[in-house]
Amino acid sequence: MTPPPFGEDAIRSLATEESFARGRRYFRSGAVSELMRRGDIVVEGSEFAPYDVTVRLREGGVTETRCSCPYDWGGACKHVAAVLLKFVAKPGEVVERLPLADMLRDLDRVALAALLLKRAESDPGLVLWLEAELAVAAPDGSLAGSRRTAVDPEPI
Repeated sequence: MTPPPFGEDAIRSLATEESFARGRRYFRSGAVSELMRRGDIVVEGSEFAPYDVTVRLREGGVTETRCSCPYDWGGACKHVAAVLLKFVAKPGEVVERLPLADMLRDLDRVALAALLLKRAESDPGLVLWLEAELAVAAPDGSLAGSRRTAVDPEPI
């Protein structure tokens, strides 16, 4: 993989000085597990990692970061900083995978439904999410732009 078009200064600008310093220590100690890239998304993935980190990239920069840790004091947390530092410093260790859309594109309706049902058996959250999405689906089955409100938008 070619190195990303941003560096440590860009990462530093995403976090507080303290979070960045902690992230650097976290990265240098080898605490960042496997990094995987699917298209414009970089994910830290390990069955042993306590937090899930996801970074979205576009046009040479970071556009979105998410971490499942409880940090909520402004800017990116140390886990995000550490993942980005590893992404920049060790691009050869990033595993490249096909984007999910590419993997699903050629599946027919039956195969896609079987895949969802298999996962839903062990993931109640997926079932709830699917119920919510399907409740607002348009009659033609499309979801994009079809959200309906349960509240009358007319003034009272």
